[in-house]
Amino acid sequence: MSKKGEKFELSIEKMAKDINYEKPEYPNSLVDEAEYIKIDNTLSNAVALTNAGTTLVREEALPDLLAENRKDTRYIVDNKIPDSQKIIINSERYIKSGAVLSETHTRSEEHPDAEKRAKNSYVSQSLVNISKSVETKAQKSDYEGFAKKEEKKLGKIRKRKYNINNDEITGEPLKGNGDFHHVNKKTLYPDPVQRLNPDKGKLVNRKTHMDIHKNNINDEKALANYIEEQRKMK
Repeated sequence: MSKKGEKFELSIEKMAKDINYEKPEYPNSLVDEAEYIKIDNTLSNAVALTNAGTTLVREEALPDLLAENRKDTRYIVDNKIPDSQKIIINSERYIKSGAVLSETHTRSEEHPDAEKRAKNSYVSQSLVNISKSVETKAQKSDYEGFAKKEEKKLGKIRKRKYNINNDEITGEPLKGNGDFHHVNKKTLYPDPVQRLNPDKGKLVNRKTHMDIHKNNINDEKALANYIEEQRKMK
């Protein structure tokens, strides 16, 4: 997935048109069949499967997928979708499917226009089905196998990159290569790129690592507070 010594980056493996996924049933008869077919065609060229087994949606396709005009879609992208959910690959702007799914699901239940609710419902189920496809699951499995091996190297990479000889939390001498601790717990902040980024963690001793988890330090802010408390105790 990446050459030795290179930082892991997302890339596009295939588009939805090359994924065999189950098309959802039409939500109701308020929308002509031709409109659902149009959505299928948009999805086929807008949803991308990455090398991490995640799916992305081309930003330029959002007006059709949200059943919204471009002006209001721009507002949604700029104000309702966090920057952490936006990705650029080969100069193309994408949104993580989870963020799009959250928006379409809300619109499918709460939008005042019945036709737009139906269209957003169809898009929501389509995105779910793409993520459940055999191809997507296989790519995710490949990534997990790769990631588990690469994670074991993060401590050595960080130690060598920054010439670290002390526990980055306590300042005590580092025992061996130490443990690599993700500053944002990977199960609560699942991001395939950050998971394998040596700059998104701290090198600590095993005792420190165990204490961090014992105290439920789950994110960067909490870790900063923990570090401050540890320094006050010295």
